[in-house]
Amino acid sequence: MASSSAKMTELHLKSLRKLHTTITDNLVPSTVLGYLYQHDAINDKEMDGIKKLSNTSEADAAELLLKTLKVKDDQAFATFCDSLCKAGQKWLSDELKKQLS
Repeated sequence: MASSSAKMTELHLKSLRKLHTTITDNLVPSTVLGYLYQHDAINDKEMDGIKKLSNTSEADAAELLLKTLKVKDDQAFATFCDSLCKAGQKWLSDELKKQLS
């Protein structure tokens, strides 16, 4: 479960930052939201806000998802990577993880 008191480490934040455009250009947020919610990486309010935004702009919804993840902990990063794999975007998960080394 993602704890609201823990912060994402700089290394994980840097990975999200380095791939920001790649993520916003390629991610369809609705494909990962359910998994993120089910694994406590995002809450009801966050999921609803991202879903609502994805109705008008997938890129804006991806931006909001990234912004939301950046205030979470490292477990949320790992859950995001897992969600990408489940959504058929393992390549994007691999790119994020590659930035950690």
